[in-house]
Amino acid sequence: MPLGCERHRELLEELPRIEPGALWLVAAGLPGKVYCEAIRAAGEAGLVRHAAQRDGVRVVRLEPAPQVEVDLLVRQFGAERVKLFYVLRDVALAHSRHFR
Repeated sequence: MPLGCERHRELLEELPRIEPGALWLVAAGLPGKVYCEAIRAAGEAGLVRHAAQRDGVRVVRLEPAPQVEVDLLVRQFGAERVKLFYVLRDVALAHSRHFR
């Protein structure tokens, strides 16, 4: 069981009592069939999508769809610079996770 699954289980039990009409999601995430699977796959975004799917709550993203974002950036900065940005961002994230 991933770290924090018990804490998240408690949150999932409380969510139906809140009765949200919609959840605003900042990051992408795919729902999992089991909440720990959702957390493992996509972190908090996966948990939110899992809970929303379970309870029939609409999820609205604040960000544009990834392909729309990339298309806009490519038009503005060119494919090579956009690709470099995403690669370097992932390298920096991997580095920071490794040296925590």
